[in-house]
Amino acid sequence: AAGAMESKTIEQQVRLKHVASLWATLRSVLVKSRFQDVHMSYKHPIDAKRARGIKADILDCKEIADDATLEALLAVMQSTIATILVEGTHDPSKAAADFMEHAELDGKALKTYSWFQKGFPKAVPLRYIVDLVQVIEAAKSELKINLQ
Repeated sequence: AAGAMESKTIEQQVRLKHVASLWATLRSVLVKSRFQDVHMSYKHPIDAKRARGIKADILDCKEIADDATLEALLAVMQSTIATILVEGTHDPSKAAADFMEHAELDGKALKTYSWFQKGFPKAVPLRYIVDLVQVIEAAKSELKINLQ
């Protein structure tokens, strides 16, 4: 009976990155601030004018301006940021897009999705990535309002 709960699929398919991602997601739900452990190097605020421009660019790109797409992107961003950016080892002046392009969605790197290539902000440095999540969340909220 000890092996009754074991699954060959789980044994073959689940990797440490999946467990880490699940942990980060669960922790983000349970902890007051989902990015509390993220290094300060990546928590610089985006000025309001630039944030409005980024949000407008996202909403103008029909490939990415979709509720399900933005929801998936936000989930991947939150998990990746919360698990990888806890130490200041990544260059904060590097583009956030270059950092995020290797994150995976459904087993594929984000850079393989045309909506990521066309709609993800390219010129935003990694130092603003936590604030960038909020800008994308604002774009998603505005998209829902516009669709009503």
